[in-house]
Amino acid sequence: TYRGYVHFCDPLIDEVYFFKIQEILENRNIPYVSTNRIFLFTGLLTCKECNHKMVANAQIRNYKIGKVEYILYKCNQFYIRKLCTHNKVIYETKIEKYLLENIENEIKKVIYKYELEEKAAPSKPKINKAQIKKKLEKLKELYVNDLIDIEMYKKDFNKYNELLNTKTETEKKRDLQPLKDFLNTDFKSIYKSMTKEEKRVLWRGIIKEIVVDSNNNLGPIYLIVFPGE
Repeated sequence: TYRGYVHFCDPLIDEVYFFKIQEILENRNIPYVSTNRIFLFTGLLTCKECNHKMVANAQIRNYKIGKVEYILYKCNQFYIRKLCTHNKVIYETKIEKYLLENIENEIKKVIYKYELEEKAAPSKPKINKAQIKKKLEKLKELYVNDLIDIEMYKKDFNKYNELLNTKTETEKKRDLQPLKDFLNTDFKSIYKSMTKEEKRVLWRGIIKEIVVDSNNNLGPIYLIVFPGE
């Protein structure tokens, strides 16, 4: 019907099917809701089975006391594309509870691991890249003025260029201080008074990735130890 006209144009589906679909939609007890809600772990959860990011949904359930909202995460590679075996959803409350109980130990393990690696690693030579660039300029002058041949020029050029492309400790240095600062706070007490957005920022500030398997086991948890991750 369009503006009072019945059968204004040919229907795309049969009228019986149309009203049957409407009936099913109206009687759904657990609708998934597209919302602008804050999801604590969006972008942090990875399906162990297919290595894709899990997505968040808001779910409404009707009880005698009223409607209750649940936040859950699922693998769309299973639910939409059927390309994964991860057929379970995991609730945000379970993830939050697990982290509150285990995050301190996870941080301590990471700090211990990296500090042990730093002690065992051989010291790297310091590279002054400004000086190397000057040497490259000098090398070019020597070659232009015919003071060295092409073979010597190539040899020294490759050597200096390799040094320029070497990553130094300062270019990729672990920063464990934010994790240490986190341990020095009474974060569980503070956490209770946080808004949901503040909680989301907190988790994203220390966690890079959480792996979830098809049995809803959490881990490993990868923490942020490099600036800018």
